[in-house]
Amino acid sequence: MQATSLFTCSTHLCADSIESLPGIQGVFALATYQVDQHELDAHRGKAGHDRPDDAQACHANGDDDDDDDDDDDGTPSRGPAYSRRGTCSIRTAAPTPDGNMTSQVVDQHSMPAILDTKWSLADLTPTPSASTAVPPSRSLGTLGVANAQGHVTIHRLVRSTGADTANAYCLDELAILKINHKNALCLSLDWSDRTGGHHHGYPDAQLHRREASSDAALIVSQSDGSLAFLPSVAEALQSESIEDSLASTHLDQKPAPAPASDDNDDDDDDDDDDDRNSSDEREAMHRDRHDQLNLAYPSRPRGLETWHAHDFEAWIAAFDCWSGGQVVWSGGDDLAMKGWDLRTPNTGAGRRPTFAVTRGFDGGVTSMQSHHLRQHLWAVGSYDANVRLFDARAPLRPVSETPVGGGVWRTKWHPTDPSLLLVGCMHDGFKVLSLPSIAQLEPGAKLQRGDEMDIVTRFDDHASLAYGCDWDRGLSPSSSSSSSSSSSAAKRNVYSCSFYDATMHIWSS
Repeated sequence: MQATSLFTCSTHLCADSIESLPGIQGVFALATYQVDQHELDAHRGKAGHDRPDDAQACHANGDDDDDDDDDDDGTPSRGPAYSRRGTCSIRTAAPTPDGNMTSQVVDQHSMPAILDTKWSLADLTPTPSASTAVPPSRSLGTLGVANAQGHVTIHRLVRSTGADTANAYCLDELAILKINHKNALCLSLDWSDRTGGHHHGYPDAQLHRREASSDAALIVSQSDGSLAFLPSVAEALQSESIEDSLASTHLDQKPAPAPASDDNDDDDDDDDDDDRNSSDEREAMHRDRHDQLNLAYPSRPRGLETWHAHDFEAWIAAFDCWSGGQVVWSGGDDLAMKGWDLRTPNTGAGRRPTFAVTRGFDGGVTSMQSHHLRQHLWAVGSYDANVRLFDARAPLRPVSETPVGGGVWRTKWHPTDPSLLLVGCMHDGFKVLSLPSIAQLEPGAKLQRGDEMDIVTRFDDHASLAYGCDWDRGLSPSSSSSSSSSSSAAKRNVYSCSFYDATMHIWSS
C-alpha cells in the first residue's frame, strides 16, 4: 500500500529525529541538526583543499565546533569554521474534519545539533534546592537528547499553564550531562526503563500515569567508537561531583603475567618473547585507550563508565528491554554488532563483549531495537539496506533478512502489534514491514529461520534523507489486551521527517 500524507510542514532546520510520547496520543518530540559553515570559500582558498560542505559528512565526524584555530603561518589547521545547531520541539497532532491531520509546535528550544532523542517514563525530577528550584508540576515524561557537543541533556515534559490546556506542554531542562570531554558526538541513546511484556513497552499503570519509577539507566553511543553507561541518572542529577565515581570507572587492575615457558630451546624462547611483547603492547594500547576514555574532568556525571566498543563510529546502542537494564547491544561503522553484559567489570582494557558479529554486514550497523512483545527478538538495520531479525539466544546469525532499499537509519516495533516494524530507509523513504509469524510465537519459541518480512506500506513523499520516524504511541482500546491487535487497532498514524528538505509528514500506516 502507498500511504499518502495527512499533514506536512517545514521543520526549518535539517530534521533527523522523531520520538512519540508513550501513552499520550498526538504528542511527539522533533529534533534537528543543522551545520552552518562560515566563509567557506575564503577558507578553502587559504587552506588549498576542499572540506566536506554538507551536513551529512559533518554528522559523522568529531571535529570541534567553531573550529577556526590557525597555524603559525595563518593557515587554518583543520579547515573552515562551522557550527552545529539544532532545535528540539514538542508538537501535538490532531485530526481535522476532512479526515486529514493538523500539527502545531507547542514548545521549542534552541540547542546544539541533535542526533537522537528518547523518552523515559521515569520521574527524574531532582530534589529542589535553594540554587535549583523545580516547580512542583508532575512530569509526563523525561526526554533525553544526544547532541553534537558530547552532551546528553535531560528534560521533563509538563503541562503548561496556557489557555489551551489540552495542547499546552512545555519542556523543563533538568540537567546537561557531559558524557565526554573530547567533543565526540553523542550519536544515540537509550533508557533502561522500557520493559518487555507490555504494550508500548511500559506497564499500564505507568502509561496511565498512575505510577512512575524514580530512576533509569542510560546508554550512549559515540562517534569515537565508545559506549558510555550511566547506571543511575537520578544519582547523576543529584550531584555534579566526580569524586565518588572514579573508583568504579577508572580501575587500575593489571593484566595477569604471561605463563613462564618450560621450553629450553633458545630460538623458541626468543619467539615466545616476541609474542609476549606483542601481546603486552596490544594490552598496553587497550589500557591506555580505556584510561583516556575514563579520565576525570569537571562535571563528569557521577557513576559514568565508558569503554571502547567499535573501531569507528558507534552508531547505535540499545537495551534489551527484557534484561532489567543489564544487557545492551551496539552497532558501529566497523560493520560489527556486539552484545554487552553490564554486570561484567569495566576494568583494565575495558568491558568485554558477550558476542561479536563481525561478518554478514556489508555496511555500518545503524539501528536496533529489542522487541517489547516477543522476548529474545531484535530488529537490526544497516547501511547495506537490509533489516535483519536476530534471536538473542543465538545472535551470530540472523533468523530473517529483508532488503528494504536505501540504507536503514531507524527501526521501531509497533506499540501493540508484534508483527509490524516501522523502518526509515534514508534514500528510499519510510516503510512498514510485516511478518505475521511473529504474532503467533509462543513464549520461548524460536522464529523460523529464513522468513522475509513483507513491505505492507510505504511512504515516499519525502524528497531527501528519510531519518526520524515513530508510531503514534497513544493509548488505544486494545492496549490492555495481551493478544495481538486487530488490523484496525494496529493502524496508526506515523510521524516522519527528512533531512536536507527539512520536512515533516504525518501519514497512516
